[in-house]
Amino acid sequence: MKHRGRIQAQGENLEASESWAQNEPLTKNAGLKLLEKPKKQNSKKRIRIKRNCF
Repeated sequence: MKHRGRIQAQGENLEASESWAQNEPLTKNAGLKLLEKPKKQNSKKRIRIKRNCF
């Protein structure tokens, strides 16, 4: 695979990531979809607190 990477969310009591590997570069829309996965691993309260981080 030519293109690979990882979207990470890190912080106080938080470590979540989502990786990808593909032949084509990651598009903006695909990256935004990948960002949703680590975001959903957080509680609603933590999402409210960290809203500006995502």
